[in-house]
Amino acid sequence: MSYDIDNITFRYKLIIFRNETLKDFENELLPLKWIEEKTYKVPAEIAKNYGIKFIFFGAIYPYSISDSLRIARKIGFKDLDDFNEWSR
Repeated sequence: MSYDIDNITFRYKLIIFRNETLKDFENELLPLKWIEEKTYKVPAEIAKNYGIKFIFFGAIYPYSISDSLRIARKIGFKDLDDFNEWSR
């Protein structure tokens, strides 16, 4: 299966994620506030900088989580296994 698209991903350093999450939890009791904002803001900034007209957010939902993961990996999806980070 080929979609002929570029798949651009971004990832924050773990220490930045931890610090921002802790700060938002301590100050506002909203630990995911920072990362949820970045999840939507950063792709829009990347698209603007590269002249990308369309951004697709979402997941692949064929039939089950296993099917979704298998198909996602075929098209380049990365998970914590790829980064040796299940321990966090």
